[in-house]
Amino acid sequence: MLSQFGQDKDQVAYAFSTIGFLLWGIWKARNRAVFTNTLVEPMQVIITAHIAQHEYHQAFIARRNRGTIPDVGRRHNAHWKRPPKGFIKCNMDAAFQNLNFKASGSIILRDEEGYLLTGHTRSFPARSPLMAEALIMRDALVFAQSMGCSNIIFESDSLLVQVCRGLKEQGEIKNIVQDIRVMRQVFEASGFSWTPREGNEVAHLVAKLSRDNRIHNTWAWNPPHAVLVALNKDKYLSLAAPQWTFPLLQPLSRPPPRPGEG
Repeated sequence: MLSQFGQDKDQVAYAFSTIGFLLWGIWKARNRAVFTNTLVEPMQVIITAHIAQHEYHQAFIARRNRGTIPDVGRRHNAHWKRPPKGFIKCNMDAAFQNLNFKASGSIILRDEEGYLLTGHTRSFPARSPLMAEALIMRDALVFAQSMGCSNIIFESDSLLVQVCRGLKEQGEIKNIVQDIRVMRQVFEASGFSWTPREGNEVAHLVAKLSRDNRIHNTWAWNPPHAVLVALNKDKYLSLAAPQWTFPLLQPLSRPPPRPGEG
């Protein structure tokens, strides 16, 4: 197994950590069975363990680099990447206006093939850009749950991702972050992923259009030309890149129907 990673110590460490996180997942499942009489499906144990491993790996790199966000995206030609099979990816962004302390946020749901499932925008008051990002992330969890999502990756280009992982101080958004952590538990499998701005282009564009009152709340049924171009660009580039995946990961559920389908 080591030969396939060559001399890359990070990849070797990541491969070996798979064993540790799987054992941790099995131990947690055993405890739930013994103490709460709750049985966990084996595949669910594997998925939860690998999501935790992915988040730990990103956090480890960030701390090793003195708190900087891991620049995984730019090292691999930064662009949007497809979620694992059976998962939905939810990208979000917020455009903050300093003059009136208002913000416009966007939420984009896409499937494992890069197809747009649906999207949402809204405007709301906020005291800072970070608060705006936190509010739209909380909205994203509510929206994803309302759409019936069960396996989902929440992705943003905001520092909020580190806040949700406990790597940054929470400050003014403490209560919102607590809500996010509690609400996350309703999903069968979920994770938070940071991406460079290039990987969040569609959400960024839609948030700006919403801020400028140039897009309707039901835009996902008939996306503006600029949004269609950005969506197609993401889909094309993601097909040429490895899919963001976990070992042994298999589909658990079908994504919600696209607009117009039964």
